[in-house]
Parts: sequence; structure tokens; C-alpha cells
Amino acid sequence: MNGLAAALKVAGQSSPCVLHVVGIDRELSPTTGHGADVDGRKGEERRVLEVIHEAVASYHRQIPSSLGTVSSNFLSQSTAPQIIVVLSSSS
Repeated sequence: MNGLAAALKVAGQSSPCVLHVVGIDRELSPTTGHGADVDGRKGEERRVLEVIHEAVASYHRQIPSSLGTVSSNFLSQSTAPQIIVVLSSSS
């Protein structure tokens, strides 16, 4: 999760941007076969989403107040996301 958090930090500094995480399934517990841990996998998936949510929420709290009221309100109400996170599996 530390690598994901670091990547999200860089994404926040480079926004707007798309962060594409390839092979996320290789980083999580298997759900089939020997050593399958479905409950553990669900917990890991939840933690991944929490890391993403915290990073994006942190980015929105850091919008500079020096932009002025009009610009700041526009940025906070903008419908375009500043960071898009795409998670993909290796299969």
C-alpha cells in the first residue's frame, strides 16, 4: 500500500492526471486455488480503496487559498476530476 500511496502523492502533484495501476491482482491475496483467502482479499481491496479515497480527499483539502474566492469556488465545484485512478488486473 505504501507504493500506491506514493504514486497517488505524485499524481496529486501532477494533476490533472490519470494514474493507471497495472496488475493490482498480483499484489492481493488469491481468491482461488491453493492459499485462497477470500476474506483476506476483501480486506485488502477495502484498504486499497481507503488509500485512494484518503489521497484524493487530501488533495482536495490542499487547494491553495491564494487562488481567490471565485477561483477556489470554481475548483471545488468543478465536475472534472483532478486525478483519475484506473486499476487493472494482469489477466
